[in-house]
Amino acid sequence: TSSGSASGGSWQTILSATITPSSASNKIIVIGTTMVSHLTGGELEFGLRLFNGTSAVVEGDSSSSATRTFLNKSIVARSYDSFSTSMSAMETAGTTSAKTYSIQGYGSEGQGFYYNRTPSLGGGDYTFSGASTIILMEIAQ
Repeated sequence: TSSGSASGGSWQTILSATITPSSASNKIIVIGTTMVSHLTGGELEFGLRLFNGTSAVVEGDSSSSATRTFLNKSIVARSYDSFSTSMSAMETAGTTSAKTYSIQGYGSEGQGFYYNRTPSLGGGDYTFSGASTIILMEIAQ
């Protein structure tokens, strides 16, 4: 998968894949992994979600004004902090048309993030190029 960077304050797609269910009553299992790192400086509050093209597949409750995520993490102000995580969810297909699922990231306002890489790619023991994956499976009902 490719690597890149994104600015904070809005949801950014890291990776996506499409599936065409054979029956609307079938289940879709989504499994995703991703590597995220912090742009140098400040603290990053970061969230991830699995998105099905119209809404988040799994996210926190809406009882407050907090950004609703599948997973959230704080990264402190060190230049090479990064983390990898996995996510999984299942939902009813609801259609026989193509559905695109994506892993999306959200960095706190004014704080960007890298995906699939550490902030520096200059070589050495502290620089890494990572990968994200997304697997879609249809389960017949």
